[in-house]
Amino acid sequence: MWNSGWLLIGTIMNGFWYILGITGLGLLFWDSWGIVYRQICLRLRYRTARKNRKDQNILMDHLQMVLKASLKHPCSAEAFCLWTMLLYGSVFAISFRTFGAITTSCASAMAAAMPYSILRLRLELQRKKGSMEGEKVASELLRQYRISGDNIFEALERVIPQLDDCRVCQKQLFRLLMVLRNTGNASEIREATEIFSYSIGTNWSSMLAGNIRLSAEKGVSIALGLEDILIQMRQASAGREERKRMNSESARITVFLVPVLYLSTIGLSLYYLEMSPVQFLENQIGTPEGLILLLGNVFLFAVNLAILEVVNNQKLDF
Repeated sequence: MWNSGWLLIGTIMNGFWYILGITGLGLLFWDSWGIVYRQICLRLRYRTARKNRKDQNILMDHLQMVLKASLKHPCSAEAFCLWTMLLYGSVFAISFRTFGAITTSCASAMAAAMPYSILRLRLELQRKKGSMEGEKVASELLRQYRISGDNIFEALERVIPQLDDCRVCQKQLFRLLMVLRNTGNASEIREATEIFSYSIGTNWSSMLAGNIRLSAEKGVSIALGLEDILIQMRQASAGREERKRMNSESARITVFLVPVLYLSTIGLSLYYLEMSPVQFLENQIGTPEGLILLLGNVFLFAVNLAILEVVNNQKLDF
């Protein structure tokens, strides 16, 4: 009986020393175990994210983002696709008896592409207008953020009434604030900030959305981030004004001088070649060579105007 008691005590002591040894090793290599644990967690999250991305439909996600960014009350991407297919079928059924199969298919495809084209045009116009509002939005948000004591929710509430002349950003910030006020879910906050960034489509909107997300999720102070955005926006504004000044001369040459030169060549042709206006019009429009030259001149003039419009009216970004 005594032998069995001493055996039990010995077993307990051995177990105690084993536990102490394992605990000591664990404490000694605690940082290494933490690194291994984090690597395992990251691998599991990466596999889950890859699986979720495979399950998602990229086209439907893009369409849903366009709908949310361009419409006040967006429908689902599935409903939009359903109405588009109904439009295609309706146009196909109406025009099939009148036109051939190829013409009917092309006409139906163009009709079905119109809703998305209108949405995309609306979004691009909104982006172009909203990009010009970046400097005031960043400046006002930074001022209200400091006044509110680094409280992003109160800062957004204060800044929205001050942006009456920034209608695009005012509307998008109001929608963002409604989501932030109604949820504490990190994924929903991330989605709302992504919609805000996508609706403006600039680098400064992406940086601003990221700062707002960090402040809303973790309470991180974003004053320095807002200051950096504001500094870069002022530099971008100065660069835009300099670009417009440098291209103003070429714009005046294209818009005013080119038509004057063309009319002058017509007058010189009539004077030196002793042609009547009727003969000139017959040579310009009635012959293949003259018509090709006229269409080429008009096309190149339109291309120059388009290039000037693109260069001078770029989105305000950095």
